[in-house]
Amino acid sequence: MSEQDHPSFPLKLPTLCQTSRATSDFPQPRHSSLARQFSNWLSTGSLSSGYINLDTMSATTTIYNGLFRRNWTMLGVVFASAFVFELGYNTTMNKVWDNINRGRQWKDIRSKYVTNDDEEE
Repeated sequence: MSEQDHPSFPLKLPTLCQTSRATSDFPQPRHSSLARQFSNWLSTGSLSSGYINLDTMSATTTIYNGLFRRNWTMLGVVFASAFVFELGYNTTMNKVWDNINRGRQWKDIRSKYVTNDDEEE
């Protein structure tokens, strides 16, 4: 690949002797429209091109400022989320296990083997 195929590379970096040159003397890389839109989204928080309009910066900013900006609130959110996830996951997996092994667990066959001792006395 020659320089004519890709004019933005290689970028000419200043050497120690050329440090007094202005940065406008160097070629600026060419960006595609997608890269330009992404750069616009990073700087403004909205990405709009044609039919697409994504303006989610306010929601993410609110969540960040409310839950993740300070370290102790982030730790609280992480630990609370892990606790709630653990409860939900354990409950779900116990139900799945009981459903798969229905009729084979002690709680299902206990009545066949244990007699009520109170009736005999």
